Amino acid sequence: MAAEPLIGSEPAEALSRARQLLGEGKGAEARLWLQAACADAQALPAEQAAGAWCLLGLQQREQGKEGPAGHSFLRALHHQGDCEQALWALDFHRFTPELLAELLPGLDALVSQGQCRHPRALEVLADWHHQVGDRARAERFFRPLAGDPSDDPAGERRPEALVIGAPKCGTTSLMAYLGAHPQVWTQPRKELHFFDNRWHWGPQWYAEQFPPRRPGGPRVRMEGTPDYLQHRVIAERVRQTLPDVRLIVVLREPVERALSWYHHQRRWGGLMGSAETVIARELEEINALPAAERRSLGWRAPNCLAGSLYDEQLQSWRQHFAKGKLLFLHFEDLRRNPGQTTRRALAFLGLDPEELPAQTRFPVLNGTPEPYPPLDSGLAQLCRQTLLAGAHELWGHL
Repeated sequence: MAAEPLIGSEPAEALSRARQLLGEGKGAEARLWLQAACADAQALPAEQAAGAWCLLGLQQREQGKEGPAGHSFLRALHHQGDCEQALWALDFHRFTPELLAELLPGLDALVSQGQCRHPRALEVLADWHHQVGDRARAERFFRPLAGDPSDDPAGERRPEALVIGAPKCGTTSLMAYLGAHPQVWTQPRKELHFFDNRWHWGPQWYAEQFPPRRPGGPRVRMEGTPDYLQHRVIAERVRQTLPDVRLIVVLREPVERALSWYHHQRRWGGLMGSAETVIARELEEINALPAAERRSLGWRAPNCLAGSLYDEQLQSWRQHFAKGKLLFLHFEDLRRNPGQTTRRALAFLGLDPEELPAQTRFPVLNGTPEPYPPLDSGLAQLCRQTLLAGAHELWGHL
């Protein structure tokens, strides 16, 4: 598309046109319109201005322009301090140390000046300070939530239970339902990412994220990081740190989980291309990997199919934990009958399900905001018969 139509375009018109072009897969043309929208973003409402900068940042990241992308996400936060898409992008992108040092002052200023006080912003800032070696400043933004460790000389500030997976399987909802029980304390941040992203912060930091055991206090303290399931090294780390912990795993029909993750990444991570294109390409790439690499796959972008390889992911967990320490739940059961499924989980945790307040509500949390079409039936069947055959069988026989 020629650049002339951009001249004199209203920013709202430019943003609308960019979104349309992105939906058609025309990224190069969309970037021109996004640049036009961002050039006059002050004329847009805050949410739209932040959205324009986020979309531009995602496009820049798609091109491998990490520096411009990082700055675009910060510009989004200038317009809307609680812009979750920008915070998500900054949180889950691994910037080089040099680029991190360049971006850190901008986010630091936004937080320190009160423009951005979203909890995820504090987590990102804490992680960034920790990565550049400033542990003291990192802890300033990621303070212990539960008081002084000296309150618990017996060293019992550790969770009794973890929800370890899988992503897009209802773990956010389940954690909220369990937290309604008077004997359950759930970590306010839900996902601490200690055993994957923050292992180097050390067990003392992890312990400080939980309250000490007190007479009459909650009997079960827990956090839920669904990414734990997929990383092979994490089971051993959890076993070393929490040998008596109980583990809850929620699994969804593997192809349905892959499709839900695709739409999640399209919404938050700027994933481009149709579901069929992305998933077919991932299927081909993973099938072409050597056997040794497949066994240690872990998290692999775009992680639609890789995240659904339950049979391979669970091998290390079953090696390190006895059968009685693992509870498997169906996402489909949680969706159809959340009360019954929650009570089953409470019983597994050694609690009386009847103590769950009668007025407890079971809303769907962190769900996809809009319905989406099913995956092409031929491709779905191919996934189930090949790469996801073991995962599908496991899910079907839980």
